[in-house]
Amino acid sequence: MLLLFFLSCSEEKEKEKVEIKKMFEKYFKFLSFAYSKDDASLLWPVASEHEINQTKRTMATMWGEGYHIEPYLRDFEITYLDIYQINNAFAKTKEKWAISYYDFKTREKKEDNPEQILHVIYQLKKIDGFWKVTSRVPEETMIKVIQ
Repeated sequence: MLLLFFLSCSEEKEKEKVEIKKMFEKYFKFLSFAYSKDDASLLWPVASEHEINQTKRTMATMWGEGYHIEPYLRDFEITYLDIYQINNAFAKTKEKWAISYYDFKTREKKEDNPEQILHVIYQLKKIDGFWKVTSRVPEETMIKVIQ
């Protein structure tokens, strides 16, 4: 009986891991779109209010520095994933982005970075039956310099 309990828990965790991977695939599309439109509220299907507000602050910082970005996710890998207390998860990813930088006012293209690699820490929460990002913190950034 105890073995059946552990097997069902293990199966449930595997299902949740698949759901989280699907959520990340959606999240990155929404994140790209939100940055390209300068509108963090577009993240609402895949992010908590706290994370949306954090993204708004990040965007405002970029605008204050005079630039706008249009990111495109080239690839990602979940390097660590732990699900705990049923509705919470902690994940680490390695993300490969192509990012174009534009002047915020004129929208003139300033620079292309075809290969920015980010190592990011995520907190996730299941809200109303769906996994959402509650926190996204880049751990380190590696930028391929174009020469």
